[in-house]
Amino acid sequence: MAQERENYCYLLGLNPYREDRYSKGEIVKRIDEAEEKWRKEAQATSSSLKRKFRANTYLSMVTDMYAVIESNVLLEDEFENGRTLLESKASKLNKDVIVLHDGSSYLIPGAENELAKRLKWADVDGPTVLRASKIQPVPAPKPVDDDIMTAFEKLSDVGLYTSKELLNTLIELPSMNMDINRLDPGCRPEEVRDAFGAVERRLSAMKAGNIENQDAYIQAMRALKVVMYPDDRLAMLDRYGRCMRAMEPAIESMEEDYGQPFTSNYLHGLISIYGSHEAIDNEMAVAILEAYCCKRHFIANFSSKNTRLTICPSCKAMVADGKDTVFCPVCGKAMRIVCPHCGTTQPSTYRSCIKCGFGFEEGFREVRRERQAIMDLLAEGDVGGAEDRFGSMQERFPEFTENNDLLVRIGKASSDYRRALGRIDNDYRIRNLYDLKTTVESARIQFPRIMEADYVAERYSEACEKVQEADTLCSLAADSEGEDTMDLYIRAADKCPDHPNAVRRLRDYPPEGPADAVCQVRKDTVLLRYAVPSDRKGVSFCIYRGRNTLPEVDQSTVPLAEIPGGVFLDKTLDPGVDYYYKIHSKRWGILSRDFAQCGPAMVLSEVEGVKVETIEDGLRITYPTPRGCSRVRIWRKEEGDAGQEEVEIVHGNTGTVEDRSLKGETVYHYLFVAEYDVNGRTERSLGTVFSGKTSRYPEPVNDMEVSWNRTDGSYSARWSSTEKVVLYASPRKARIFGTAVPVEDVERWMSPVEPDEVYDNGCKFDLPDGAVIFLYPMVRIGRTAIRGREVMITNLRPFRDVEKKMDGGDCDITVTWPEGAESAIVVVSDPGAREDQPRSEKITVSRELYEKDGRIRIQMGMSNKKTVTLLAVYDVEGTKAESIPFTMDVYSGSSTKVRYSVREERVKEDRNLTRIVMDLECAEGDSIPRLAMTATNVGIPLRMNDGEVVWDSQDPIALQDGRAQTWFTMDKGKADLKRMRLFFVNKEEYSLYKLIHPLYREV
Repeated sequence: MAQERENYCYLLGLNPYREDRYSKGEIVKRIDEAEEKWRKEAQATSSSLKRKFRANTYLSMVTDMYAVIESNVLLEDEFENGRTLLESKASKLNKDVIVLHDGSSYLIPGAENELAKRLKWADVDGPTVLRASKIQPVPAPKPVDDDIMTAFEKLSDVGLYTSKELLNTLIELPSMNMDINRLDPGCRPEEVRDAFGAVERRLSAMKAGNIENQDAYIQAMRALKVVMYPDDRLAMLDRYGRCMRAMEPAIESMEEDYGQPFTSNYLHGLISIYGSHEAIDNEMAVAILEAYCCKRHFIANFSSKNTRLTICPSCKAMVADGKDTVFCPVCGKAMRIVCPHCGTTQPSTYRSCIKCGFGFEEGFREVRRERQAIMDLLAEGDVGGAEDRFGSMQERFPEFTENNDLLVRIGKASSDYRRALGRIDNDYRIRNLYDLKTTVESARIQFPRIMEADYVAERYSEACEKVQEADTLCSLAADSEGEDTMDLYIRAADKCPDHPNAVRRLRDYPPEGPADAVCQVRKDTVLLRYAVPSDRKGVSFCIYRGRNTLPEVDQSTVPLAEIPGGVFLDKTLDPGVDYYYKIHSKRWGILSRDFAQCGPAMVLSEVEGVKVETIEDGLRITYPTPRGCSRVRIWRKEEGDAGQEEVEIVHGNTGTVEDRSLKGETVYHYLFVAEYDVNGRTERSLGTVFSGKTSRYPEPVNDMEVSWNRTDGSYSARWSSTEKVVLYASPRKARIFGTAVPVEDVERWMSPVEPDEVYDNGCKFDLPDGAVIFLYPMVRIGRTAIRGREVMITNLRPFRDVEKKMDGGDCDITVTWPEGAESAIVVVSDPGAREDQPRSEKITVSRELYEKDGRIRIQMGMSNKKTVTLLAVYDVEGTKAESIPFTMDVYSGSSTKVRYSVREERVKEDRNLTRIVMDLECAEGDSIPRLAMTATNVGIPLRMNDGEVVWDSQDPIALQDGRAQTWFTMDKGKADLKRMRLFFVNKEEYSLYKLIHPLYREV
């Protein structure tokens, strides 16, 4: 501890916690022994100069030691300082503490004794050091009990971790010859015990040496048997084993990393890393690491609290570090300091602020001078001067920690000061001069300079003079008799109406009270009338007012007014409050016992000063809320529409209302009604009316034309208006009434269209896919849109991705159903017939039925080919609309075989040419569809476009008796019959015909 000299308890070896153990005689004996020791050290030739200097210094303290012993107060202070010094030195035990997860402390065994030896404090032992450190040590944590720990150790001797692993290992040993199944990880405890019994019996019957490590297995089985019952002990062993298997790599890392204390982040990081591979009990994992750290004496912090240590600059104690440690818990001195200029918290050893450079030594000296000056001003009663000086100080030192305390003190003093002035003013107004004199004299004790306030000295002087005169008259009255006595007291009451002697004698003669009081509300005032008594000499009337109840009146109550007549106009009223009145007569400072009363009376202020301004799409209304008003309600009505009901405007009572989406060039009248919530009921004012006229709106766009651009699938819109037009799209027709619509509503009902190109009187845009889209042209004016005539764009998408598949004699059709289509119309007709032919079959398929079946089935019957037309049906505003048709041919799957052979003949006219002759045979029909011959240089063609088309029949080939022959010529060098094949030009013919190609022998 920083002090001017060493503590005598420390020098003499006294235990500061055992003050009652030492008598003064024993302490004197200790001083004598220490003096002899120090004298020998100072005179010994073998002592170093440093030891001699220290011994002489101690010898010079001996006289003071005796003086301290003789004074009980000084001796008690010395022991107290000794305890503080010992606490400072004992705080170093915190370095040997392991902080467990619950915040408790485990102290390394023997650490307190080691520290006691190092202190070299004679009567201070280890337990005393532990007491001084204020550490409450707890025993080392045990994850499991001793039996479970022993069982696990025996399991680990054979490299296993759980009971099931031990039993499964023995079951699988060939030498055990066990005829039972392995244990599953989730098996019940009864199954484990059954397997244990079987393994134990078999293992006991085995001869020694038949199993490798047989003794270790026997020991493990014996240890396991101890924890086999109950179920929770067996489960605890397995849980502990799984945790130990996961934590063994973590323990190895701790052995490698130890050097500095382990932090909470490091320890919990180990658990999250090594415990993530296996589902383990986190609480048990923490307990395992805690027990290991206690066993290995690894300093660690398992809790969330900060355990960093720092040294107190004053007493050198080792205490917890952190932002919350402002004062040393040992000596109470500041360890951290808050800069009064910028508020930065920093160690108290710094000479200047690390952020703003504020010099602490001179700066705090100036701050304390300012604080003391403010306190002096408050003590003198100069509240205004204290407030001004505090304001200046707060500007210079805004973060001074005692600013709030000063503000509270000044606020209380200011409140008391204003209260005293208010009492003085009230006493003077009702001529209670005796109370005024008493109030000033009482206030001067707290505020000596209150006499410097306006009018206080003048009124105090007058009160003193009147009280003195009343004292004289009362003294004369006390010495007089008869009618003169009452006259003197009345004269005294005229001088000072509240003089206690005069009031004491005159209170038995109160005046007659008024009667028949009535009140009448006149706009923002209340008129009181009452009947005055017949004897009005020297009588005035005191008006008392209460809010929501009759006022309680006594002799000291300050009246609202004191008047000579029977009529009073109350102008100081709050709107929306029930006021009750009492009227008392007053004479010679004495109130009448009888009084008149009336009420309740309430004034309701109207909404005045309303401004109605024109904005682009309506009117902006600003109004002041009357004092005490709970809410202002506003109704709107259009001029000239007598049959229309008023529309109430919903608003937030903010004083500003923007009434938008109104008609253009129209006068609107607004009724303002102020509402007051009074004692569970609502009172309304009569209301005031204000008017405003909207501006002229542009004409709506009613001539918009929309066209489709075939080239890119976009749309173009044109209109004649010169206003800026915004397009909105909606999948259904919006029900909008009137041309002026709030933009907020428009954007809630439909989506704006982003144009690709903008023209002077139109734009180009794209629309999303949809069955029907309604396009609305809007001219935006502020938050209002002027709606034009909508245009309906039909985009009835047909069926896409149509696929057909034969299933026996039927054809199944699958499609991609377009969004918005509710059903499909399927028209089935013979080839070449029109879809509107009366004999065509029409089938209606709903979307629900298609989604259920997953197909549209066409029955072919006896036909080989049918034409199918698909139309998507949409509901457009209650009207059924069909998409463009999708037509295709479907085939039954049965086909006619066409066989052919090809041969080559010479052309006599030209030796470079050869004639290719084709003999065709078809059992059915009178013609064969159009054919083409394809030739390739390599391999054989599989499709018509796999090579060069060397011949095309152009037309169907006629048959005669089921046969036909045709030929063509080509270059002799290109003719290779093995690499030539016939194909149908129209692929759909393959559904009705099959070509049988000739086979050629490989040479």
